[in-house]
Amino acid sequence: MEPVIGELPQCPICMEELNKPRLLPCHHTFCLSCIEGLRSANGRRAEVPCPLCRWPFKEPAASLRKNDYATRLVKLTRLAKMMKNELESVRTQLKDSEDALQEAMEEKRRLDTALAETNVELDRQRDHSLLEKEMKRKLSAVESRESSLREQQRLTLEQLKNIESRYKSAMIEVDKCKKAKNDAQASLATAKESCRSLRQQIQQTQRQLKDAESSYKAARTEAERCNKAKLEAEASLGTWKQRYQNVSGLSQRENNVLAKTLVTELKQSKEEIKSLKRNKNCTIGEPIYFLI
Repeated sequence: MEPVIGELPQCPICMEELNKPRLLPCHHTFCLSCIEGLRSANGRRAEVPCPLCRWPFKEPAASLRKNDYATRLVKLTRLAKMMKNELESVRTQLKDSEDALQEAMEEKRRLDTALAETNVELDRQRDHSLLEKEMKRKLSAVESRESSLREQQRLTLEQLKNIESRYKSAMIEVDKCKKAKNDAQASLATAKESCRSLRQQIQQTQRQLKDAESSYKAARTEAERCNKAKLEAEASLGTWKQRYQNVSGLSQRENNVLAKTLVTELKQSKEEIKSLKRNKNCTIGEPIYFLI
């Protein structure tokens, strides 16, 4: 059973045989001229999407890596087709030579029959010696032609075996290239999966960063409120100090009453400040100091 030769590798854009194949960053292969046409069609855009997977690339077509596997596969497939055509031609020649040999053998049998009949006739007519010589000459020519055809058949068979051996070697090389291509595609799939996982991690980190920035802004806002409360408390304490200084000239009894009132309000202010610090978690900004 003969091995089947596949079609030549085609470019997905022009659907023709790959010509100067180039590899995109996504590992899809196209003709060099097709990639240049693709960049021209996208105008001045820095990044051009791959027609198959939409993966963007921005490298010039001439600077893209050559796909040696595709180039070698195209050459080997061409060689295999050429050798197949040559094999078919040799087989046709062999069939023609076999037909010619069959015809020669039929002619030989016919001449043998004619010679036998002639010999019978010669037995009766000895004067027909010239006819016998002519028949022998024809028989010798047929035998010589038969020998030449047999030699040609032998050479054709040797040539056929040589072509079949070269054809098998070419098909083995094609299978190696296909295996290497499949391995490269598997590696590409693994790399794409790693890139997809890395993108997800980056997106999760960016979301965490946004949440941290929001928390930081909220904390700064709370710190500003705490500082504002501190300033208000300090202003209130200054007011009470001023009032205390103003009433220092009062009687002892009035001073005691006023002092008790001030101490009570001061305690309440401290409790409110402690509650504010405990509930609002004022941990960002300057510390709050109280003057007593």
